[in-house]
Amino acid sequence: MKTKTKQQLPKGWYMSGKSPELYEISLDSSHPHSGTTCARLSNSSKALKRSWATLMQDMGPQKYLNQRLSMSFWVRTENAQGWVQPWMRVDGPQEATVSFDNMCKRAIQGTTDWTQYSIVLDVPGDAVRIAFGVMLGGHGTLWFDDVSFEVVGKEIQITDCPCSVNYRGCKVATNLNFEEGPEG
Repeated sequence: MKTKTKQQLPKGWYMSGKSPELYEISLDSSHPHSGTTCARLSNSSKALKRSWATLMQDMGPQKYLNQRLSMSFWVRTENAQGWVQPWMRVDGPQEATVSFDNMCKRAIQGTTDWTQYSIVLDVPGDAVRIAFGVMLGGHGTLWFDDVSFEVVGKEIQITDCPCSVNYRGCKVATNLNFEEGPEG
């Protein structure tokens, strides 16, 4: 039986993931990087090694089309025994993922002080959405603050995650009503 935990969502953000109801989200005024509050995502149950949740939002790509976009943010962690992975994804036509970085090779673990990270992705002219957030897998606590976006030059290398190779040129879902008959 899953136990629902406290959800104090920051305005404009929502939770998703494998089991977001098992994670506690709140605004924290005792540990902000700057200003008066930051987001805090935690899970104290050590039995949930395969569980994960993401605090996220999405936005229209219009002001970033045909440009390289950098998302910068600050993260602090405490006893992150699974993984902490900030992420950004750019969706194209039919909402197929065209670029993605979830810091799969740069996951944050353990206890860390406030550290600034960035993700850099290209936003093609036919992009339809940019989604972004931070994931917590397993148990531990993370704080997330001061997310910002900036258009950068092509000399700045993209951070497209190696594990996102499957997303590049991915197929569009087809025959969802099963009316096209058998394969071949």
